Amino acid sequence: MTKNILVAVDDSPVAERALDYAAALAARLPEARLTLFHVGKPARASMLELDVLPEAHRTREKLARYWAPEAAARPAADDILLGRLRQRALELGMTPEAVELRRAESVLNVPAAIAAEAERGGYDTICLGRGDRASVGGLFLGNIAERLLRQTPAATLWLVA
Repeated sequence: MTKNILVAVDDSPVAERALDYAAALAARLPEARLTLFHVGKPARASMLELDVLPEAHRTREKLARYWAPEAAARPAADDILLGRLRQRALELGMTPEAVELRRAESVLNVPAAIAAEAERGGYDTICLGRGDRASVGGLFLGNIAERLLRQTPAATLWLVA
């Protein structure tokens, strides 16, 4: 029976639906734990491609400048988002002790960050929203789930639309 559920969240309606689904199920399972995991601002694909060039150190400098403007505001915004989603999980029947909040910041690869957290935490299940492939601004861009499936073969993956 599933006991440890990782819910990858952002500030989108599909992430909230994924949380609703996971929390409603976990609330009915004895000793179930729910971890809400938020990934910070991912780097643009155009920046990532430069990382394989001989002057990769310059790309890392560009990435640091890319993340810098939001670095001070991000923890507060993330705390507000995770706090709101935690409250939603509690309203759906989870106990405060059964809900954990985690985040990764300044990531290069969203699926790799989720997979690393899944491995670190030994989760039985990963739940995420399946976003619109045409949405450039959203965190879950369709192929994240596909890449996550390849990187976490031991976990069950729930996609909520």
